[in-house]
Amino acid sequence: MLDMAGSSLGVIIAYVFLATNFGFHKAFLFSIIPAIVGIMIIFAVKENKNCEVPCEKLNLKGLKLDRALKTYLAMVFIFCLGNSSNTFLLLKAQEQGFSASQVILLYLVFNVATSVLAIPSGRLSDKLGRSKVLFPGYLIYGFVYIGFALLSSKTAIILLFIAYGAYNAFISGAERAFIAENSPAGLKGTVLGLYGMLQGIGLLFSSIIAGLMWDNINSSAPFLFGGILGIISAIIIKIVLSTKIKDKYPI
Repeated sequence: MLDMAGSSLGVIIAYVFLATNFGFHKAFLFSIIPAIVGIMIIFAVKENKNCEVPCEKLNLKGLKLDRALKTYLAMVFIFCLGNSSNTFLLLKAQEQGFSASQVILLYLVFNVATSVLAIPSGRLSDKLGRSKVLFPGYLIYGFVYIGFALLSSKTAIILLFIAYGAYNAFISGAERAFIAENSPAGLKGTVLGLYGMLQGIGLLFSSIIAGLMWDNINSSAPFLFGGILGIISAIIIKIVLSTKIKDKYPI
């Protein structure tokens, strides 16, 4: 939630810069300040060395993960192939008649929606179970992306950005919690790193695929592709998490 709150503040500052003709170059230079402050804070934090957990020797070939968790990680990669950069959402909004400053406000709407829904969705995840949040989260993503492909009114675009924020809030915490809870105690960080790697590779290719579709087919194609993968991912999650994976490994 705090990261999205900070992102929202950054979007507001960017909007002010644009509205006052401050200029993109000065805005980028200004962004260096919080980055430097963040680095200083990181180096100032002292890690507690007394809470180390015995770590198993890393061997990806022999990495013993639950079959359902392996399936879930594979699903994450497939989903990410359709989860192109948010820049495409902003470009789509501009195509539908939003100005540059209005597009920034749309991104603010997305960030605010994520921040507001982050804690409630986290509570639901803890109370009802991860599947009760992950399944609708990915389903929302699928319909949102299809909405961007088919809808063109400004009101619809605004509502889609709000719904996109809901997807982000539903998925972010619950997904990492699910992966951590079902990873071996000494390899939780490793599995989360594997999760991040699969995400990164998938997201890299997704933006390339989206760009090619945008240029060679039309601007709606990337969103139809991403939406379909989102719905497929939701179905896979429903099947995988219906196996009722137990928390075999204590956090």
